[in-house]
Amino acid sequence: MPVPILLVAGFLGAGKTTVVNHLLAHAEGRRIAAVVNDFGAINIDAELIAGSSDGVVSLSNGCICCTLEGDLIRTLATLLRRDPRPEFIVIETSGIADPSDIVRNLMDPVIWKEAPLETVLCVVDATQPPAALNDALLRSQLRAADVVALSKVDLADAGARAAMREAIRTQRPAAVVVDANHGEVPAALLFPIDPDRMPEPRDVTPRRPATDRFETLSWTSDRRIVLPRLQQAIGKLAPKL
Repeated sequence: MPVPILLVAGFLGAGKTTVVNHLLAHAEGRRIAAVVNDFGAINIDAELIAGSSDGVVSLSNGCICCTLEGDLIRTLATLLRRDPRPEFIVIETSGIADPSDIVRNLMDPVIWKEAPLETVLCVVDATQPPAALNDALLRSQLRAADVVALSKVDLADAGARAAMREAIRTQRPAAVVVDANHGEVPAALLFPIDPDRMPEPRDVTPRRPATDRFETLSWTSDRRIVLPRLQQAIGKLAPKL
């Protein structure tokens, strides 16, 4: 039986890991395998995911939409060979990933037959101004979404939430928009009710030329870190960080 895939996208700090955590903690008997993509050598997301030692695979040192395509395919093949097989696979992308590139890979006929892409969920920070959606990467994440989950709604007033919802509908009218209180998204929106139903294949845009838009630097200190000095050093290296 095919294993449906849920792809979780969203910008850095939007709350993707909180949503995945909630899904795993409230699996209600479902066997869910999670694939976490970290950008950099420090696996922060994997450490935040509940039960990361059992059923969570971390892809690090690259972005799943470019340098890690082969690793993703191999990881999915490994998960599908498990006994017992997972019933669902959740892929949490890096905050800098363009979901359209990942969707293109998942449309491979061999993968589609065994693990079809069921739902693309985009997590959006409700405390951000609607103008934040003008970012090209965030627009790409929204355009791929079937469901948009508004995170941190408890920190945004009603007016801000309404403005963000309107901005989302303008950019992605077809998406279902829901509040994700503490990472909770209704499972009925994410997983198929009929396990025997195959989702429809998606139209994919032509691959764009790869560009090196991001760099990472991992550093570990043997001494206690003085926060003001660290912030000062970061400010000199990257004033906009």
